[in-house]
Amino acid sequence: MTLSLQLPKLAFLFAENQEFVGEWELLDIGLSEDAIEEMATDYSLLEAEDMQDLLKPRNKFAIKETSDAPCLLPVRKEWRERRCLPQKLACVLE
Repeated sequence: MTLSLQLPKLAFLFAENQEFVGEWELLDIGLSEDAIEEMATDYSLLEAEDMQDLLKPRNKFAIKETSDAPCLLPVRKEWRERRCLPQKLACVLE
């Protein structure tokens, strides 16, 4: 078990680190949530509850080609802020 103070470390999320990190847990040390939200970062972490409105129940025999499943992609913070995608990526998504 790997412990982290307040927030997960970026390295926890890389597949090549799985054997070293394993399961991880956060220890709340009382940092201000407002201060954390105001910090500049290029990353954000979505958790299962953040995605509930996008996920639709589906038949257990459904295949992804016939379902209307959302496509989750990592997106740079500046793209989110400008609400745009690079042309190359936007073409792939059409």
